[in-house]
Amino acid sequence: MKLQLKFLPVNLSGLGNKLLIYKVVELRCEAMHANTLVANGMKGANKVMEAMNKQMALAKQMKSEMMSESLDNVLDDDEVEEETEELTNQILLVQK
Repeated sequence: MKLQLKFLPVNLSGLGNKLLIYKVVELRCEAMHANTLVANGMKGANKVMEAMNKQMALAKQMKSEMMSESLDNVLDDDEVEEETEELTNQILLVQK
C-alpha cells in the first residue's frame, strides 16, 4: 500500500500536465477560430466597401454627364444664337 501512495503523486502530476497541455491546445484552437471569424468579417466589409465605391463612382459619372449635357444645351442653344444674331444686326443697323 505504501508503494502505491508513493507513485500516486507522480501519476497525478503527469495527468495534470496533460490536462494543461490539452487546455492550451484548446485555447489556441479557439483563438485561431476567432481570427478566422474576424478575417471573414473583414472580407465581407471589404466587399461592401467595394460595392459602395462602385455606386459612388457611378453616381459621380452620371452627375458629370448631366452637367456636361446641361452645358452643351446652353452653349448649343439655337434660340440664343438667333437672338444674338438679331441683336447684332440691330446694333449694326443703328450704327449705319
